[in-house]
Amino acid sequence: MQTGEELVLKILKKELLKISKKADKDEKEIQEYMGVGTETVKIHEDIKAILEGKSQSDLSMKKLASIKRRKAKVDKILEKDMSTLMSKEEDSARERDLLKEEIQRIEFRINMGKTTC
Repeated sequence: MQTGEELVLKILKKELLKISKKADKDEKEIQEYMGVGTETVKIHEDIKAILEGKSQSDLSMKKLASIKRRKAKVDKILEKDMSTLMSKEEDSARERDLLKEEIQRIEFRINMGKTTC
């Protein structure tokens, strides 16, 4: 039978998984934002290569469609505010770290209780 602390620990570990996923997602958004310049340069290089090829082949049209999708993704990323992204990431990382500390404290208390019995 589980004690109250063991039940709380189990629930907190489930919550930690959710918070960790959110923190990872927030970190990924920041990395995407920071990598947008590199992607923009690649897009321009690809457009330049197509224009220098001066052909209107189906392959060129497919490449342009791909470039258009990539450019739309870049524009969507740039619509976000970097300071907001960083604040969200800091908050979720801090929440994750605090929850990890609390889980460790509870595990320690549970283990201490088992050794004293």
